[in-house]
Amino acid sequence: MKSLNPETGRCVVLWPHGVLFRDSEAEIRNKMIEGDYVDAVIGLGKNLFYNSSMESILLICRMKKPNERKGKILFINAVNEVRIERSSAYLKSEHIEKISSAYLNFKNIDGFAKIISAKDVLNENNGNLSIQLYVSPISDDSSQTIDNLLSSIKTKQDVINAELEKFFLLIEKQVKNNKWKPISIGEIAEEVSDRVDNPSKSGFEKFVGLEEFESGELFIRKWASTENLISAMKLFKTGDVLFARRNAYLRRASLANFEGVCSGDAIVIRTDKRKIHPIFLAFILNTNSFWEFAISNAAGAFSKRVKWRDLSKYEIPLPPLHEQEVIIELILGIQKFSDELLNQHKDGKSLKLKLLNEILG
Repeated sequence: MKSLNPETGRCVVLWPHGVLFRDSEAEIRNKMIEGDYVDAVIGLGKNLFYNSSMESILLICRMKKPNERKGKILFINAVNEVRIERSSAYLKSEHIEKISSAYLNFKNIDGFAKIISAKDVLNENNGNLSIQLYVSPISDDSSQTIDNLLSSIKTKQDVINAELEKFFLLIEKQVKNNKWKPISIGEIAEEVSDRVDNPSKSGFEKFVGLEEFESGELFIRKWASTENLISAMKLFKTGDVLFARRNAYLRRASLANFEGVCSGDAIVIRTDKRKIHPIFLAFILNTNSFWEFAISNAAGAFSKRVKWRDLSKYEIPLPPLHEQEVIIELILGIQKFSDELLNQHKDGKSLKLKLLNEILG
């Protein structure tokens, strides 16, 4: 900013999304907003830049805004304006036209562009410039058309395919180079069996029973209340991985992003964070090879159970932490788009019902 002409200076800077909301940049971000230098924030899609799958933003700044833009910031959510082909992505001419027109015309566009007062950004959101706070996607079914719904689903499927291709290339490369040494789960994680008596009076509000687990999910998404729970249960903390040891064929092992109590038929696994990231362990515990191992080690006459002493012997090729983080980023990207595809599948069902009612009604 210091190098810009005080009267006519303008700049466009490419950043990752974190600069819009991280505490470490809060002071300079607030000073830029207070000085009315922030002209627009444009969110771009994934995979647009070499060797990075991250979404990015364009931060447009002006030393002196024209009167109609003074005291205002334009937010443009263009994350879906991208063409994915295998492992590469790019902006087509229509994407560039849509984004540039939205910036130049400086008008609100439902689900795409929003003009916000700089004072509101400072006073209501403490200078947080996250685009999602200001530009809400259109959720009304009546605004959906078959063409744009199918196009959006296709785009997200392309992104998933691209992420998967990058992931498998990374795995193949490291395994071929023999850089990941095999290690047993028992060397990088431990079973925790802390007991909570009378959970209803323990101060913990969330209970995860076996029925709250969802097969193949990386994260625990459901829970029940401990309000009427009297029997002793196991304690788990944020970052623990819960493994349903009964009926292993149902494939239930997920990471907890909250603390609470769980069924005695769940094994609470706590990682050594110096060696393995909890999310990476949750991913390992949802692979086919692991479940084949777990099922083969289940024992019992009726409802078969798996013991920690057996699970702890399972060996995995363990990458260093920095490579785990790269893999986790890819996995979470896939997870995000999978969730969006699921939601759009639901939107597709609603659209189908609406069309049937209009046609037959």
